[in-house]
Amino acid sequence: STLRKGYLYLALFATVVGSMVTAGWLLYLVFQQLLGGNLPNFTLNALNWLAALILALVWLFYHQHALRVDGALALRSLGDRHAAFPVLILQEEDERFTAELVQALQRAAPRLPIVVHRAAAGAPPDELLRSRAVVLPGAQAVRPADSLREWLNEFTGERVLVPLPADGLVWLGSASRDARELAQETAQALRQLAEGQEVRPAQSTNPWAVTAAVLGGVFGLFLLVMLIFGLVASFG
Repeated sequence: STLRKGYLYLALFATVVGSMVTAGWLLYLVFQQLLGGNLPNFTLNALNWLAALILALVWLFYHQHALRVDGALALRSLGDRHAAFPVLILQEEDERFTAELVQALQRAAPRLPIVVHRAAAGAPPDELLRSRAVVLPGAQAVRPADSLREWLNEFTGERVLVPLPADGLVWLGSASRDARELAQETAQALRQLAEGQEVRPAQSTNPWAVTAAVLGGVFGLFLLVMLIFGLVASFG
């Protein structure tokens, strides 16, 4: 559940911060003692901080294990959904898109059943009407042959239309993309359909946004380290 996942991530964050703080305190005491500080009750304080560090690490590893187990169960459940979602790909003469799509689906959803049918061979056989989704090049959807039109009239699954270039057809609102990009976006849509999700269009990655996110993470880590050292110094 979302609540459990949120708790696990929050617990991981808290235990990581706790481990860093306790480790910092422990090292601070040890270095002070080694540099001739002659701290009173050094052994007792060091043992207390060591016990706190061990406890924080135990909780950290426990929640990591729980999150890993949850992830494995989620993958198994999604795999079962993929296996129950057979997909039919209608292939035109240009096989590049179909090859890229099959590879993308094998990476994104390895258990998803895939059948490729050549459009030149006529309408797909009737047993393929049980497919949960059919991938149609845009030209086949707009100008289907009579046999394919009859087959589509009986098909009750999802129809995923791919805006592949075609003479006489202009796809408005669709940027020009190569076969690999279209295949990856189509594979993502099919995976979302198989998992019962709403199909969300792929968003282009802005390199400046990625750079800002990386710099923000580095700056946040720097602030966290400075905060830990500031707490250690203030209590020292």
